[in-house]
Amino acid sequence: VQNGSLRRMAWSPDDVYFLIEAGAEVQVWSKAKRQPVAAALGQFATDESHWSLDGSRILLRNDQGLYIWHWNDDQITAIDVGGWPDTAWSADGSHIYTLSNGALQIWDTADGAQRELGPELILAGGALWSPRDSRLLIIGPDGRLRIWNANDVTTIELATSIEPLPTPDPDPQIIVDGAVNLDPAGWHNHVTWSPDGTRILTFRDRIQVWDASDGSKLADLTDKPNDGSVFHSLKAYWSPDSQRVLVDDDLQVSIVYLDGSGNILKLSSLRSANISSFYGVSQPWSPDGMKILTQEHNRLTVWDATTSAQIAFLASEAQFDIAHAEWGPTGEYVLGQNDLAGETSHVRVWSLEPVVKPVRPEGYFQSWSPDGTSLITQSGRAEQMVARVWNADTGLEIAELEAQGQSKQIDGGFQGFPIDEWSPDGRRLITYSSHNVLRVWNATDWQTYVDLGGHSGQITDAAWSPPARDLVATASEDGTIRIWNPSTGQTVRVLEGHEGHVNDVDWSPDGMYIASAGADRTIRIWRADLGEPVQVLKGHS
Repeated sequence: VQNGSLRRMAWSPDDVYFLIEAGAEVQVWSKAKRQPVAAALGQFATDESHWSLDGSRILLRNDQGLYIWHWNDDQITAIDVGGWPDTAWSADGSHIYTLSNGALQIWDTADGAQRELGPELILAGGALWSPRDSRLLIIGPDGRLRIWNANDVTTIELATSIEPLPTPDPDPQIIVDGAVNLDPAGWHNHVTWSPDGTRILTFRDRIQVWDASDGSKLADLTDKPNDGSVFHSLKAYWSPDSQRVLVDDDLQVSIVYLDGSGNILKLSSLRSANISSFYGVSQPWSPDGMKILTQEHNRLTVWDATTSAQIAFLASEAQFDIAHAEWGPTGEYVLGQNDLAGETSHVRVWSLEPVVKPVRPEGYFQSWSPDGTSLITQSGRAEQMVARVWNADTGLEIAELEAQGQSKQIDGGFQGFPIDEWSPDGRRLITYSSHNVLRVWNATDWQTYVDLGGHSGQITDAAWSPPARDLVATASEDGTIRIWNPSTGQTVRVLEGHEGHVNDVDWSPDGMYIASAGADRTIRIWRADLGEPVQVLKGHS
């Protein structure tokens, strides 16, 4: 992206397009063409953006209000309704929730039946599944937080002190000062499950820990035990072991150690006189919970989470202001992407073991390999867009993957067109070829492993099954879903039923079911082993 700083990127629900916000411009790019297909200019220097579920519209939020952009015909209108479609599997794969314009619906993936919700749950400002099971945390428009259990159909309420609004009318949307507000208590982005699913952390006006089994308040972390002062929390993050909370209150960054009841055992502050917030850092905790990453302009700092001491400074040139930073999957590497107005973006990868050293692949970061040893970047413009595979330790280019059907060897690698679909074990990579064909690469030597050909329309999405099954599911504009054996290239099954394009496909965590989303505005659940439809989920308009 040139002539403007890159702020964020988001894939469309059908995985065909992606949204880029840069400067005062919002662009929709075609993944297949690798070029912009629509742009909203000038007044839409957005603070937030969300795709509609069907991908035909984008909700834009700036300091002037909310707007819907019909990007296909370039129409932008102010809206007087709120919410945006969202959908997610429960952790155990037994349920799916859909959330559209504040209307919450729960679906059973075994029989496709819609679960009945109480009147206090049918409107929601947000929802978040437990990371362990089928409990759903629901943010209600009455300012309350409730946990709905899909297994026994019980509901518990967190005893929050937020004053509720009058009971909402179940039909119209809630309008506050002329703007949509389905979360009047302001819980959005201020509530999170602990990784073990036993507790919930809220950090709005106070930092509080709740028991997820009965909704009772376990502890209030707002008051610091050392000096009697209080946290003015801006952000808070659970550690991977669910035993610590990292708090950034814009004055300092502190590690709060909790006991089994959620009370403060001790408090430790990171030793620095000047620490910026976690702006641009997607998750400050390293995957093993042993290190913490913070950012200040063009410098990242790595901290020892046990001693609170600085481990390393990951500095770049003065002009390399870091817009995004994240840990590699193993915690041995840190990635940073710059934000240079009028310049092409660059990516840096630093290796933390055994020494800190900058690795300098160019382009936009796309994805890590599952083991964290390789990464894919994208660079160039329009038809010249290329993707490259890099060795994260040495910074050397392993392969150049261009949007062409031909292959060209580069240090043992070949060209192709990546869609960033690594196999779970990281030994293979799926890419698009040129004519509705997927190519499975051997990531050891980057030789073409096998081609998957059979779709008569453009392939829109691909997904690996869980490791035990070793299958690939693809969606296509020809209206079908295909299940492939990636070792032989043979089609195992063809799933037919959607009317029109199939936009997205995904596996349930146990590999027993496949969910697909189509242009016919339905979500269909399939038995993967039989190729038979289980149910059709309808409700989105």
